[in-house]
Amino acid sequence: MDNNGQPNEKLIRYLDGELTGEALSAFEKLLTEDADMRAELENLQAAKLVVQHYGLKQQVASVHQEMMNEFRNEGAKSIQRKSYPFIRYTMRIAAGLFVLLFLFGAYEYITVSPSRLSADHYRPYEPGVERGAKETSVVEKAYTNKDYYEVISGVEKNKKHTVKDYFLSAQAYLVTQQFSSAIREFNTVLRDSSGNYKDDAEYYLAITYLRNNEPAKTKPLFEKIYHDSDHLYHDRVTCFTLLKLKLLLIKNPGR
Repeated sequence: MDNNGQPNEKLIRYLDGELTGEALSAFEKLLTEDADMRAELENLQAAKLVVQHYGLKQQVASVHQEMMNEFRNEGAKSIQRKSYPFIRYTMRIAAGLFVLLFLFGAYEYITVSPSRLSADHYRPYEPGVERGAKETSVVEKAYTNKDYYEVISGVEKNKKHTVKDYFLSAQAYLVTQQFSSAIREFNTVLRDSSGNYKDDAEYYLAITYLRNNEPAKTKPLFEKIYHDSDHLYHDRVTCFTLLKLKLLLIKNPGR
């Protein structure tokens, strides 16, 4: 899968039998070395089986062929006789689009997972420079140096910390895959009456729930961010994000 969320072109060509000779050998060698690509290939093969099972590929081809034949056959007819064919063309186009939409939905349903959805939306948090800040805390220095275990240790050893320190410790727990602790710290930030880092904590808490295989808890947070145009992370949560999350919940009910 490329950075835009589209299937790898070479995987599709491989499935369609279009790779030959050295290109095929090189790609098969790459498959043996790349676990992520092998997983993507398995997902595409599963999607292909779904399509073959329901005969959708043949239906799409049939609709397309019928449309092209009618366009050619009706091309020489008078304008007065084109109103009804136009309606037929429109209905066939709509039918074709519906089938393609179904195929797309089937692929997304098969491939969606908590880890994949979280990976699509996760970006490492980078602390900004605050105006009027007297001195950078030990916790923040450790986080800037990517010494995440030192961040965690610094918060655990001392009792007095700023909201930012707790937020950075939550980020450190997230990076080191200690998801339960990250959830606890993000919620600590959200309970603070100052409201500092509230938007940041909501977004990264949603991602942490996904990482912890709890997509149902992600849903209200992502929906809140999506509907709040003033939220700092509003642009990162799209209607497509919510659609994928709904498919994930259908696929894994009760989580």
